[in-house]
Amino acid sequence: MLDRTRREIVTAMLAAFVAASLFCVFASAEDSVTTRFGVMHGEVSLSGNSLSVSGKKFLWKDVIFMSLAERGSRFPEPNYVRFRNGEVWAVTALSAEKRKMQVRSSLFGERRIYTRLVSSLDFVPDFNLPAGSGGGVLFRKGGNRLAGEILWMSDSAIGIESPLGALSINREECESYVFNEPYDKVKEEDEVVFADGSRIFGEVSIVDGRIRIEHSSLKELNFNLPAVRAVVKRTDKVVYLSRLTPKSDKAQSVIGGADSGRAVLGIDRSGKFMNGVCADWINIACPGEVAYELPEKAGGNMIISSTLAAASGVEAKMHVIVAVDGKTVWNGDVAPGQKPIEMKAKVGGGKNISIEVRHKDKLLFPASVMFGDLFVGPEFEKIKPPAPKVEKKDPAPAEAKAGGADVKAGGETEKKPEPPK
Repeated sequence: MLDRTRREIVTAMLAAFVAASLFCVFASAEDSVTTRFGVMHGEVSLSGNSLSVSGKKFLWKDVIFMSLAERGSRFPEPNYVRFRNGEVWAVTALSAEKRKMQVRSSLFGERRIYTRLVSSLDFVPDFNLPAGSGGGVLFRKGGNRLAGEILWMSDSAIGIESPLGALSINREECESYVFNEPYDKVKEEDEVVFADGSRIFGEVSIVDGRIRIEHSSLKELNFNLPAVRAVVKRTDKVVYLSRLTPKSDKAQSVIGGADSGRAVLGIDRSGKFMNGVCADWINIACPGEVAYELPEKAGGNMIISSTLAAASGVEAKMHVIVAVDGKTVWNGDVAPGQKPIEMKAKVGGGKNISIEVRHKDKLLFPASVMFGDLFVGPEFEKIKPPAPKVEKKDPAPAEAKAGGADVKAGGETEKKPEPPK
């Protein structure tokens, strides 16, 4: 369960780039920043070591996460390296063999990567690896698998040492080559999602009006704001459920009610769904149920909060039930075409959270609900943008009077003519 969930987290990020084009968007394309003071929407800009939202300045240490609207054309790379620690690099794969590969990234330049650190090299953006696949497997289009070590790779073909001997496979026929199973645990560091779909961990700061990332292997990286789609900071104030491994994760079969796989279909941090109104979205299947156990740092007097919307292409009406320690704290209906629903409920000192999605009436498929910015933490107030400054204009100079005369330059006066009698 851990492997499948973690892989879905890192493989589902780009899937919504295609699906979101089919979704009716209600939200406006604007930036969103959550700080320890509250949530604010508006245009984000960087200056020095701080950021501003529609002119209101915040220190970076007070920011919890930010989601940015797209700031220009996106030129995605054709391949994706998915690391065992949960990182994703959008790249052009130049060459590969058993122990290393050579890639080129528009963000990180040309790099040599050791395959012991890699989970998979994907040739399509929305590949979803089946559970229990193991390593050393090539997935071809149509669902065919070919077990064997990778021998070489050119820009057009891949060499595989298979049980039948060395085979050359056209790259256009390939979906993914899996080197290793991913690690179970996501790194406890700040997380940055880029416009091209890349996702890395490190210590994030703002220096000289740019996003700076201290990365374990890439070292110091500096980016202008248009390259970034979202930043999720590590903090003890908020527990993001998208970063937890579910305690239970089951989709239900309509016939007989038997389990039919995972309820968590993926996590989208691309910033495309609903025009980036949330930093991330957990896609939960209907019918299905997911349960999480909160860490000790969550503390008491907390709320669970999220923005709910029907996933792209869904026609079913659905019902959502949220429970804390077995007691229902929130329930509501989600339907395609309606505006996103804001969900908030008190968690108190509860430790176990379950989310169930059911059909409301007709059993239509596919069916799933997107949970945006699903977290447990303090209740953030919405911060109003500062009122626009109104420039004070100097009052028009009054005419100085001397008796019935206008004052002219030099103090001379000119007598006004008397009105006719």
